[in-house]
Amino acid sequence: MTFRKGLLQRFHQRMATDSSSNLAGMFGGWIPPQKRVLLGGCGKRRRIFSPMTTFWNFLAQVLNPAQPCRETVRQIQAARRLRRKRRISSATGGYCQARCRLPEEVLEGIWQAIAQQAAEDSTSAMQWQGLRVAVVDGTASSMPDTPKNQEVWPQPGGQKPGCGFPVVKLLGLFSLATGAVHALVTGNLHSSEHGLFAHLWSKVASDFDVLLGDRNFGSYVIFAALQSCNRYGVFRLNARRKMDWRKGQRLGKFDRVFTWHKPKPSNLNWWLSQPIADSITVRVLKIWVPTPGFRTRVVFLTTNLLDTKQFPAAALAELYRRRWQVELFFRHIKTTMRMDSLRCLSPEMIRRELHMHMIAYNLIRALMLQSASLEAKPIERISFKGTCDTLRQWAPHLVIAAASPPLYHRLFRSFLKTLSEDIVPLRPNRSEPRAVKRRPKNYQKLTKPRRLMGNVPRRNHPK
Repeated sequence: MTFRKGLLQRFHQRMATDSSSNLAGMFGGWIPPQKRVLLGGCGKRRRIFSPMTTFWNFLAQVLNPAQPCRETVRQIQAARRLRRKRRISSATGGYCQARCRLPEEVLEGIWQAIAQQAAEDSTSAMQWQGLRVAVVDGTASSMPDTPKNQEVWPQPGGQKPGCGFPVVKLLGLFSLATGAVHALVTGNLHSSEHGLFAHLWSKVASDFDVLLGDRNFGSYVIFAALQSCNRYGVFRLNARRKMDWRKGQRLGKFDRVFTWHKPKPSNLNWWLSQPIADSITVRVLKIWVPTPGFRTRVVFLTTNLLDTKQFPAAALAELYRRRWQVELFFRHIKTTMRMDSLRCLSPEMIRRELHMHMIAYNLIRALMLQSASLEAKPIERISFKGTCDTLRQWAPHLVIAAASPPLYHRLFRSFLKTLSEDIVPLRPNRSEPRAVKRRPKNYQKLTKPRRLMGNVPRRNHPK
């Protein structure tokens, strides 16, 4: 039985043919048209590794962490021979140079557009008290030890030269409802999270109502900035700020409102467009954590949500507990997608690799959101790792099914249903030791550059 080819079928076939990648036929519709135009027009010459071909195969590398450039070139060779095109060289130089030509600003705009679309597709039930919540946190990733990387992102000072790896500090802004990353800023080991946050402020002010973070962000300047644009924050109390429960206005037991005054340095608002207030009103709560196995027993929260009826202490405590989701978001990116150790050799390519990881991550979150909406499942219960594994196995078959629109829709619906069935077990208050069972190999540590180290005897063998 034959089916008439529709627009969807032709679009998927054209995308898969032009890019030599199964992912193009599946995710091509998620990339905004204007971004595709910018990406496709960034090169004037007709090349074998066109911008679109390079983009989609670079994305496939990120989604398959063990795939080197050599394997990617082999895939492009096979796709070209299947379409009876001229055979290309097996060398990886042309593909690596093509990756260097991808414009960073276009890549950044792609993953931010995907995050914005996911936020528009989310339901009001996914919000907290009808408010859009953003969660912010920092992490770090290492990279190959090259002179160029060391110059921009030096290694920790306690390590000897040639014995460590450059480290890039990352500060990410995520949507608590969808899990998508909306903004990312990089710095070196000398950059503070509070200082890097200035580059995220525009996204917080424009896209969210509440900012959720740990004690690093509960400062006067951030509360004053939130107050200036009618935004709210929920943070843990900074350890340096001492509290006197005999002062302030009492709202309830261990629930008080205090007035904070602007600290002495007057240039705290250097990243804001208007001066901050000389004083602000902040609510401080003392929360007990009776859960066995939890390290913290008492948590002090600070917020400018002052309405005790609309925002009771229990609701704020539960919201701050959900702050741990950002740790899971970074774990998905760094552990599941292997971004903890970046692979590129120059700062320019490191930034492109980071952007491609953000694109891949947001596309996975968009799939999870679509599956959760169709199957009425909570998105936080759908397995991120299971979604990545399922995508790798289903993508080739979905591209083949694009020749028949009814078959494609039926297969894609089955794909989303499969995602919704891969549910993370519900294990509330789980507490396990942070320890590994498998022992590492008994090798000595590198204490000087490898070329100077020479051959050393193994620890478990006599000299």
